[in-house]
Amino acid sequence: MDGASELLILFKIVAPSVAPAIAALALFAFVYHWNSYLWPLTVLQGNADDYPIVISLSRLLSYNRGAVNPGLVMAGATLAVLPPLILFVSLQRFFVDSIVGSAIKG
Repeated sequence: MDGASELLILFKIVAPSVAPAIAALALFAFVYHWNSYLWPLTVLQGNADDYPIVISLSRLLSYNRGAVNPGLVMAGATLAVLPPLILFVSLQRFFVDSIVGSAIKG
């Protein structure tokens, strides 16, 4: 691309080849932070309304009897799984492209 500016090279050549890897990284980072348990448990003290869904689900379980209300726990687990699942379905094309692209040697 003779005469192209650095921004044009960035947006026409580099960005399309790096987009699948960035989308896969975004998916992994979101799921990691969505499922974080120890840091919010350490930092948040007091109001139970501020707890993330993972900690709220663990508070519904009793250590000696299991789930006191299993229907409520399953409803919470379903709500906890929906955002990562929706994000994966929307980024699935990029995720598969990054896996296929990493296997091609050239």
